[in-house]
Amino acid sequence: MACGCPRTSAWPHTSTQSVEEAVWAVPFDTWGGPFKLQGHMVHQLDDPRAWARLYARTPEKFLLDDKGKPKRPIPPNAQGFEGGEPVRDPSYQLLRDKDGRLVRDEEVWRQLDAAMAKMPAEVRGLKQSPLDMRTPPVAKYPGGATAVNWSEINEATPVGAGKAIAWWADKVVGIETERTVWLGTREGMNLHAISSRLEAHRTTEPCNPFPSEIPELYEAHRPALNEGEWGTPVPPTGQ
Repeated sequence: MACGCPRTSAWPHTSTQSVEEAVWAVPFDTWGGPFKLQGHMVHQLDDPRAWARLYARTPEKFLLDDKGKPKRPIPPNAQGFEGGEPVRDPSYQLLRDKDGRLVRDEEVWRQLDAAMAKMPAEVRGLKQSPLDMRTPPVAKYPGGATAVNWSEINEATPVGAGKAIAWWADKVVGIETERTVWLGTREGMNLHAISSRLEAHRTTEPCNPFPSEIPELYEAHRPALNEGEWGTPVPPTGQ
């Protein structure tokens, strides 16, 4: 099957294809950056640290110990080192609208717009352009099924006996032949974006920064998060 596949990217550091693109993508994969979401708090969904700074929150504030330092949940070990992430003050919260949904931090989104505008327009002969993840692309499939895309999306042109099976607006993003199926929607990245954050917490894998909620289908397993790797209780946030 032959196809021309322009790329349209939203989370570029996962698939850079040239030195130029890799250099451009560094801010998206910088620890502590506004577009980076990683660490041991990503599964505590009521904690601002569980969400990229694309979503607004009150000023950062943590509880202090008797030495005036941020309090940590795990007592000092034999070497005197405390463990765990600093315990947040109850006043350090996410901002939500009247329906309980996260509120975008528009200034950070404007920073994202500026960074995405510098995306290389062509890489290895493939043209590409940035996505606006305020309204992530939705792929449509035969029968009316739809799916939101949280990473990049690739367009193609069917040739020969190839048949279109997925569309993004009027663009073909899925093709089937007698022996193959091609999808330009990076389904692995889409599943990762909406999956339970438990394993990402345990291994400190980066999370997709764009979804503003985690479907209940996955978070129904959240009681398991109340136990540590080996069954050791994990103190609730703020205690």
